[in-house]
Amino acid sequence: MLCFVVSVLTIQVLLGAASPLESSKAPKGCLRLSTDEDFPSAEAWKSALPTVIKNNNTVNVGPDYRIQVKSASDVEKAIKFAKDSNVRLSIITSGHDALARSTAASGLLIDLSLLKGIKVHESFTPTTQGEASVLGQKANVIVPKDGIQAAVTFGAGTTADTLYNALHPSKLFPMTAGHGEVSVAGGWGQFGGHGAFTHLFGLGVDQWLEAKVVTAEGLKIANKLVNPDLFWAIRGGGGGTFGVVVEATMKVYPDAPITGFNWWINATAPTTPEGKKQFEAATAYVLSQLPELHNKGIGGPTYAVAGHALRGFTMHYGNESGTVKANAAWKPVLDKLETLPGMTKFQTRPYNFKNFKEFYDTTFGMEDEMMKKVKRDLFKRHGPGAAGSMPKNYGLAAMDTHLLGADHLKSPKLMEQLSKQGNSWIMIMAAPRPGVGDIEETSVNPSWRKAVVHYVGMGLPSTVRTVAPEMGAYGNEATNIEPNWQEAFWGSNYKKLVDIKTKYDPDHLFWVSPGVKADYMSVQNGRLCKVSSPPAVKATDTAPITDNVTPAQVSVLIERFGKNELIGGFPAPGKYVGLQS
Repeated sequence: MLCFVVSVLTIQVLLGAASPLESSKAPKGCLRLSTDEDFPSAEAWKSALPTVIKNNNTVNVGPDYRIQVKSASDVEKAIKFAKDSNVRLSIITSGHDALARSTAASGLLIDLSLLKGIKVHESFTPTTQGEASVLGQKANVIVPKDGIQAAVTFGAGTTADTLYNALHPSKLFPMTAGHGEVSVAGGWGQFGGHGAFTHLFGLGVDQWLEAKVVTAEGLKIANKLVNPDLFWAIRGGGGGTFGVVVEATMKVYPDAPITGFNWWINATAPTTPEGKKQFEAATAYVLSQLPELHNKGIGGPTYAVAGHALRGFTMHYGNESGTVKANAAWKPVLDKLETLPGMTKFQTRPYNFKNFKEFYDTTFGMEDEMMKKVKRDLFKRHGPGAAGSMPKNYGLAAMDTHLLGADHLKSPKLMEQLSKQGNSWIMIMAAPRPGVGDIEETSVNPSWRKAVVHYVGMGLPSTVRTVAPEMGAYGNEATNIEPNWQEAFWGSNYKKLVDIKTKYDPDHLFWVSPGVKADYMSVQNGRLCKVSSPPAVKATDTAPITDNVTPAQVSVLIERFGKNELIGGFPAPGKYVGLQS
């Protein structure tokens, strides 16, 4: 992939952002910008939201103001001000969205990182009144009961590492993202949410029991008894779309021993035509075995490294843990790999962990050097406290994703397409096993219920999707030019999600792209404007570009379409369509 670094000035030019020297008023149906004569004054911001902070946007394109809320009431006031003032609204928790949907190029950013508090439940029964607020509450300790589903209520600012540390004394653990700094109830939990044990216990969307959501109308309880349509929508429809989740109640699970099983094998001559064929044959064999391993309750990633090595790391939980059982599960596959030509002797190394916390702290919970660098850069750009309310990923990587089932992993066509994708990709056995999670209870793409792996590549939309055109893509780790985006991210659930979005947010106050009804708004001269009517969607269409395109996204656009084909930063009419194989 072309390595293309775009300066912020270049991005602003590509977006067609208004010059700071210009003065105007927002056209009808459009949101105000800070360059408009009628943009709220600094005094108006402070009067309505006393704790609001003006952002330093001299270097980074970002919201004009941000507020770190401490209660649902704070969120309601912030939403009302944004609505009354006709300014852009964006919501952030931990800010790990690779497509930077948790920020915007103007307006108000609501930062949920201070909404913390935890209550552990021996069991949980939803009511129409909803669970009492736990914000500011220190986690309690319970004794789980056999056969009874335990649960936890927590503030939206609670990250994965905070949650599993709080549950550990109760010998419980949650479904969370792989990175410990990701907030559980934000975009991760609202757009699917895969993790180390989602193959056993279900996706993040399968864990919800209740939520408190501040919509454009105010605070609402959402569970199976009250506002069930909203409850369904936030379990798959995506974050920042229907309202602001301020508290969540989710299922948690009994702690148990865990074995992490590493294996890797190298190609002896990957640069020769024969060696490449041998490596691809070995890869095809491994991928064909993943469905059976997945059915046995094994999850984790298998990945190709620089076109010369295959590696895997799988998790074995509870009764399936232990070196002996982990070795036995992989022995037939690894024995076969040893016999294939052109492959070196494989190596394995099991890790036995006493409990989930030990596993998570050692394997996934550590902050990597890349994230430390991002934090340092954020501090330089925006000063103290910025790391808590600015996107962590900051568009550093352009990812691609697709879901694949058992038949696809065994298809000869898969290896043909992977060979076109360059040297590196990951296949993660993170999809729930058959029977785990209810397809009717969540709005996540139903393809997750038929999938074995979640394929992740880097750069442009891959031709891997041509192997499984009936399957979908994971919106949290996606490309911004995903073809047929509505079908890809939500499948048959999209029409119902549109109806619910219309009910709870008729004025499009909450807008992200890709997101439900994203095509009801468009970026015009750097500002968001309503469209007179949404365009008819074709199978090749891609989601609207946002008002805050990241350097990585611009790089993808330039590589896909060529710099000369872009008009105002976007492909010319008729060119911004999905890829054909």
